[in-house]
Amino acid sequence: MQKEVGTYLRSLRRNNNWNQTQVSERLGISVAAYSKLEAGVTAINLTRLVQLAEVFNITVQDIVCFGNSGTTVDAEELANCTQQLTASHKQISYMQVKLISLYEELRNRNFEYAVQFTEEP
Repeated sequence: MQKEVGTYLRSLRRNNNWNQTQVSERLGISVAAYSKLEAGVTAINLTRLVQLAEVFNITVQDIVCFGNSGTTVDAEELANCTQQLTASHKQISYMQVKLISLYEELRNRNFEYAVQFTEEP
């Protein structure tokens, strides 16, 4: 499904006559990160889905249904996608907390090292 969403994002971008730089700037991410979304390499979390919908002025359902929001979607597939998005969002949140924790630990170690280095014997 990631590849299909990526293909749909590419078509939305092209229909708006935008390049990847313009879309990535609107999303506040790098061009490389946006390129991975279009290529289907990176899973899209719920927060990013909402941002994409706002950028392209469509609904999240339009993105998930590849622009066919008037057609019925298999409820099981939609539930599965929602679960995957929620799991990805939780994983990203966990990784952000872990990264902050590691940064704080590194900063404290550097501070302790600097204090030891500057103390007179």
